[in-house]
Amino acid sequence: ALDPNDPEGHLAMAWALIFAGRAEEAIASAENGMRLDPYYPASPLFALGMAHLMSQQYKEAEAALNRAFALNPGNKDILAALAVAYVHLDRQEEALAAVPNSMREGSYACGGSKWQTISRIVMPRALPGIMTGMILAMARGAGEVAPLMLVGAVKIAPELPLDGMTLR
Repeated sequence: ALDPNDPEGHLAMAWALIFAGRAEEAIASAENGMRLDPYYPASPLFALGMAHLMSQQYKEAEAALNRAFALNPGNKDILAALAVAYVHLDRQEEALAAVPNSMREGSYACGGSKWQTISRIVMPRALPGIMTGMILAMARGAGEVAPLMLVGAVKIAPELPLDGMTLR
């Protein structure tokens, strides 16, 4: 069972929840671990940033990942996640800005609330741009991580099963 006073246990639980696709719960677990250890290293911030990224809270992800990168500037994983957050933020803002103000104003003029305007006017028109941004962000993230994976694979190449082939 998880010790409620163990910050490392909360961090491990946060990562498990991230990989299980339960990002909202991972955010709470990472925050609990950070609260229990006020002198936390970059790893809980990285987990928090990844959980925000997976739950599509890109501004929060950017803030947590920037703090993590400031504590550990040599970590390429944090840098790759930060790049993905930046791409998402940029694309979302572009897509939302592309919806004409006249459409928003028309909705308000017809008596629509702010929530109705966002959900029925802005989001349906911005969704293609947001989806494009998500696809480009995933491709960019994979492209930025690919060289790191190649370098890492070369390091562990002698242990990889290659059906009798050798790397020399």
